[in-house]
Amino acid sequence: MQVYRPYPGVALVVCPTGSVLVGAPTDAFKATKALCAAQNLPFPRVLVAPPALLSQTVPQFVPEFFLYDYLFVYGAAFDAQRRAQRLQFAMHAPQIPAAKQALRMTLTGPDADELQAMAAAAPAAGLDDETIATLTAQSAHMAIKVDGVPQPLESLIDCVGFDAKCCVHLLDGALSICQSENNAIVLRSGSQVEQLALHRPMPIRPFVGLPPPTQPARPQTFALQVLGSRSGFDLSGPTTGFLLWINGRALLWDGPPGTTTLLAQQGISLSDVDGIVLSHCHEDHMGAFVEMVLCGRRLSVYTSEPIYRSALVKLAGYLNISVAAAAHYIDYVCVVPEVPCDLLGAQWTFFYTVHAIPTLGARIEMRRDGRTYAMQISGDQMHHAGLLQMRQRGQLSAARYDRMRQLVPATREPDSLYFVDVGEALIHGHPGDFTRNPNNIHFYHCPDNAYTRSFERPVAAAGDLHVLIEEPRRCALPPARLWQALQVLDLQDPTWLGQIVHGGHWRTLRTGECIHFGPQARKQLCLVVSGQLGGIGERRSDNDPSPWPADTWGAGDLFGHLGSNLQLDAGSKEALTPSELFTLDAGLLDRFLVCQGQGERLARLCALRAGSTPLPFDAFLTGHLRRALCRAARLTFLPPQAPLPGADALSILLEGSLEVGAQHLVAAQQDSYVGAGCLAPDGASQTAFAGPLGAWIAVLDGPMVRRLASLCAPLRQRLGSSSPGDDGPL
Repeated sequence: MQVYRPYPGVALVVCPTGSVLVGAPTDAFKATKALCAAQNLPFPRVLVAPPALLSQTVPQFVPEFFLYDYLFVYGAAFDAQRRAQRLQFAMHAPQIPAAKQALRMTLTGPDADELQAMAAAAPAAGLDDETIATLTAQSAHMAIKVDGVPQPLESLIDCVGFDAKCCVHLLDGALSICQSENNAIVLRSGSQVEQLALHRPMPIRPFVGLPPPTQPARPQTFALQVLGSRSGFDLSGPTTGFLLWINGRALLWDGPPGTTTLLAQQGISLSDVDGIVLSHCHEDHMGAFVEMVLCGRRLSVYTSEPIYRSALVKLAGYLNISVAAAAHYIDYVCVVPEVPCDLLGAQWTFFYTVHAIPTLGARIEMRRDGRTYAMQISGDQMHHAGLLQMRQRGQLSAARYDRMRQLVPATREPDSLYFVDVGEALIHGHPGDFTRNPNNIHFYHCPDNAYTRSFERPVAAAGDLHVLIEEPRRCALPPARLWQALQVLDLQDPTWLGQIVHGGHWRTLRTGECIHFGPQARKQLCLVVSGQLGGIGERRSDNDPSPWPADTWGAGDLFGHLGSNLQLDAGSKEALTPSELFTLDAGLLDRFLVCQGQGERLARLCALRAGSTPLPFDAFLTGHLRRALCRAARLTFLPPQAPLPGADALSILLEGSLEVGAQHLVAAQQDSYVGAGCLAPDGASQTAFAGPLGAWIAVLDGPMVRRLASLCAPLRQRLGSSSPGDDGPL
């Protein structure tokens, strides 16, 4: 008996009568293939599942490609004698049903009854009778058959359970494997005994990585970066995965095992990634799925209903929980094939491909300067000859055949980029399908060899970045200052933050240079990054020792247009010193206001900052202090009888009324504010509720109030303090 360690968390045990693999995480297939080829070892036809099927975010028993190898490389799909020697799984009894169900979803996908149940449960998912019939016909056509009859999973594999002593006997009794309470594994073969500990260092290392980047990674406006382009059998590179950049934010399309590591090696943070598109549930495309779902950030998962339900089955098996419980781990966004949708500001049109299980491809379009830019990922897709055969057999309608045949149009489309599956075999495309096509086509899901390149198309290379729309001019921007200034928008969603910031532009003003906001000027919102600006014509007289106007805008201040109809200190400005501005597009802000329902709140905030909404402290607040107060305020509507928020806060009544003890406060009075905690009069908080019609309030946290009070003696006196500090009471 010899023991090899081809991959973290894996042991290959070789005996005279065969070999057994203990542990089978996602990339273990490629690592084991490489080891067996290099050392002329027998490839394992027996797989042993560890007690836990998930370690951190990495599945530890993924037998799919071992099954494919058994069927199509070893030849069991074509040879009855070899098929009699079934692939064998050794598992704990409770693991077996979930493992079989996951493999069934991998091989054939949901059956017609399951698809009908999905359609009934999710009427908006686009699963009409025609779609269900098409998906089931495709699956039946590509199922593993003997004499034309699809073979059930049970005819291909044997599952052996561990006994009551946590032992299993394999290779006709030549090898015994026992698992102890601390997950140590004891191997016995004849007189040999060996103990194993399957250490799994984190983060998991991919079997094949990406080339090191030559420049810092930067968010892009409209681009695609290749994370992997090989099949699950190809040892030369990572499996399929793309990173799609749209308006400075990113979505993953599938992804190879160890995607978080691959991203980190490219200098790309997970905070840049807003979600993952799952094209289908074959493991060479699902490598990133579980890792992304469980990585600590709840990314949105974009896919169709059958793919989502299949993915839940697999996730539930890894976690050893119910399918319903597994759904709580996923922020699922249902996409409906052939119905355009907006993701990150680009138009996506998903479509079902012709594949063994439900599979998505997508076309993504973005308009810029009157031109349409597009990139398309074919998804795993059958070759043209196979499509024709299915059409002739009545398994594809004429409309669907034409749609799939013309995924890449026969005429040239400028500003478009096509990634097409040319993995050959029964269920993949063929590079010869695109010999005379004039479009910009890149092959993927294929080896990069002389044969593939003989079709005179580039093969997608891991690490490559394809930019369709160049990123706008960028600069270093203090993140804390930007984040603080943008709090006026109450940005809770990092997706919107990323798009708004990415759509901005840098501008430098010389002393005396002006920025105008007249009727014909472009609508924009400006953030002062450095320097000072004042209103044009508002300088003090020459006799005044101070050359600056009383009202100025400094670092962190915002002015301009909050969308088309809202203004925030939008008068023209003059640079009092050399200044740097970051300008934000009002059109994008308009979309934000509509999608997030922020219009009313921001309209009130604009009125508050402009002075048209009176404050109890107006008599002694300068414009700069008023803007600072408004920038820090959280505008909130309290329903009738709702209590005031905050244990250490100042609530300013803007509209409506408050009931404070025996007092009835109404807006626009000198005493229309309520302090809580350290900001309460004499340190004694009173119970306060919104009046019968509710109340709009501006809430200031205690530390901010103390900082403002330190800059304004009248405010400090009004609030009852002579020596405020940042942390202590007034």
